[in-house]
Amino acid sequence: MSALPDDQAINHASRPLKLLANYSEFISFNILGALMQPQIDSRHLTQPHSMIATQLADRGVSIVPNAIPSELGMALWREVTALDDAQFQAAKIGRQRLEQHNRFTRTDSICWIHGTSAPCIAWLAWTESLRQTLNRELFMGLFSFESHYALYRPSDFYKR
Repeated sequence: MSALPDDQAINHASRPLKLLANYSEFISFNILGALMQPQIDSRHLTQPHSMIATQLADRGVSIVPNAIPSELGMALWREVTALDDAQFQAAKIGRQRLEQHNRFTRTDSICWIHGTSAPCIAWLAWTESLRQTLNRELFMGLFSFESHYALYRPSDFYKR
């Protein structure tokens, strides 16, 4: 997976698109799986983590199709598609005091994942387990993880 050149942007012109996004940009996940009811089984949350760590160590990037259990992916998909657009806020760039709206860089909207629903709690457990695995196997020193859903309306973009 390569980063987008600065002059390129994520742009969806046909219809609004809601995505699960996270700040671990070196990891790519396929969140769509089989259509089934969410029966989230925590025993399956850690299986791909060592594979992700190994790929990161060997290649500097990890792409693991279906790394997220399909029932978790579908539960997150159902949740994000059920969210009202009003629950999304204009995305910002920067951190803390430097955080700002910049319509030249980013026009999408986001909804932070706080663990207030069963799918979000399961997602945060999965990412926490990944964080711990990366710290243990790669000596990363990661101390937090945050993620959000992103809404891209027609003509919205996020330049890198």
